[in-house]
Amino acid sequence: LTGKLDNNVIHNEKTFSDLLGVSRTPVREAMLELGKENIVKYIPGKGLKINIFTKNVIRDAYEIRKLVEGLIINKVCNKINESEFEKIDKLLKSQIKYYHKNDEISFIEIDKEFHLYLSSLQDNDQINSILLNLRDQQHLMGINAVKDNKKRMLQVIGEHQAIFSALKKSDKKMCHNLMMQHLSNTEAILLSQL
Repeated sequence: LTGKLDNNVIHNEKTFSDLLGVSRTPVREAMLELGKENIVKYIPGKGLKINIFTKNVIRDAYEIRKLVEGLIINKVCNKINESEFEKIDKLLKSQIKYYHKNDEISFIEIDKEFHLYLSSLQDNDQINSILLNLRDQQHLMGINAVKDNKKRMLQVIGEHQAIFSALKKSDKKMCHNLMMQHLSNTEAILLSQL
């Protein structure tokens, strides 16, 4: 999830189990989970590779995110209370802190937390589950979008703050439009990197 593993190399379970100081069984189980999330791909008889995000994978993931997060933002727009606004404000301040530290990993962790927190404010566990299933894939895509790109990090902060401001105004149309633009901007950056 840090983006440090080379996706041009075939990795094996033994290497990871030695590196982590655990048996191969938990490594195998973790890799199976990552396979389900499209993070790794097994190569029979050889090992596994970190998946490379193709145009189709990026477009598919963002199509799902736009549908799901568009629904989420519409559901929560008029329902956020003061303590929930304070939590969102705290997340945004943390993201600014990590921007100044040039800590891309923590920055994306907060980005992910921002989106998952909004989802947690609506009352549909199935929607939460869909977003959670995309979590690690989105994390890696997010890392790629901001890697060595402080300009994009600053844009993300601005986009999140604009969404926050629209939420405070209970402007459902603006909330939805800003969320769609935010997701489209990241998708466009990822596609341009291919």
